[in-house]
Amino acid sequence: LEILCEYYAEAIQAIRDAGMSPDRVAVILPIYTQWRTQDVTRFWYRQGFITKYDNICWDLHWYHDFHPAWELLNHKRHCSVIEEDARVMATLQGAVVGEWSLARPGTFSEEEIKDYAHSQVKGYNHASHGWFFWNWHDHEHLDKWDMQRGVLDKQRLPDPLGDLGTQTLKPEWLPDPFLLTPTDASSWSAKHVSMIGRHVANPIMGFVDGGLGSAVRSATDFLGITKS
Repeated sequence: LEILCEYYAEAIQAIRDAGMSPDRVAVILPIYTQWRTQDVTRFWYRQGFITKYDNICWDLHWYHDFHPAWELLNHKRHCSVIEEDARVMATLQGAVVGEWSLARPGTFSEEEIKDYAHSQVKGYNHASHGWFFWNWHDHEHLDKWDMQRGVLDKQRLPDPLGDLGTQTLKPEWLPDPFLLTPTDASSWSAKHVSMIGRHVANPIMGFVDGGLGSAVRSATDFLGITKS
């Protein structure tokens, strides 16, 4: 983890030194699995990188799958996890939900699936740099991974998103309590905020993931423990 974060810091510096300034380019730093978010960000803050680099965001993949623990949750519990994920993102220097889907173990009603989709959109709208559903197309029998056929065509989300594209789970978190005005400069480091990143519209996003570069389209293109 420490080696990864040090690599990220060197990569950010290289990107900035190459002329890609924070007001033009957001640098995306993959965390991927949610299980290590706290460890990564704690080390980042402890090293002082929070005040050294601006307009960076953590790439999080909020999947409710790939681990047996998810089998223990009912629908209400899944929605509670989404709310906690939204709270975490609201406190990060910057965040993008690089992947999410409707997949989860168990059997749920169509009403619950739709509510799950809406809850995730509202939760992930708390990410400063947007979100991306995985995937646009998948195998027909994997409808929870297929945005066009399994989500939009089945009306689990509206197309276009309309008002849902700006709704959040916790409106009291907006305006962002970590967003500063120029008069707040003296308390910048204490607030743990990426000021520029939250003011730039449709920033170019540069992925730093061990050498693999990826191009992504902005999310704004689409925007128009036990069972009981």
